[in-house]
Amino acid sequence: MQRKAIGALAVALALGAGGCGGSDSTVTSASFVKQAEAACVKARAKSEALRPGANGLEGLLEKVTMYQRGKLDGISALTPPAQLETKYAQFKQALAARTAFYDRYLSELRAGHRPADSANVEGVELQKAEEDGAQALHAKKCVENPGH
Repeated sequence: MQRKAIGALAVALALGAGGCGGSDSTVTSASFVKQAEAACVKARAKSEALRPGANGLEGLLEKVTMYQRGKLDGISALTPPAQLETKYAQFKQALAARTAFYDRYLSELRAGHRPADSANVEGVELQKAEEDGAQALHAKKCVENPGH
């Protein structure tokens, strides 16, 4: 009888651990930050390998826009641990806003429109928000910009 109880307990524990996903599905804050930084480094490498179709400001914006999109895609693919969910959401939102800004800025430039000086102010504000979000996550490698 005692053997059956021990066997049943062992099976229950094994099933319980399997049902919880085990330790493989638990992401620590440190490992999440490493994943986020790896996504940013990968995006940077891809953007640096890009040979822009244009020179000057348009070429630089092509690189920065590709970098921003790569960071956003990489960061969006991650699932943060519970303790970082709020900081992650804030960083991702700031990253998305800045990416949209660069997409819009590049489109205007390609259409022959010189973006207004207020766009520079908006860009600086969005950069600060993104950098603040990256720093709140301690993802220092997500703060850098290519071409600077």
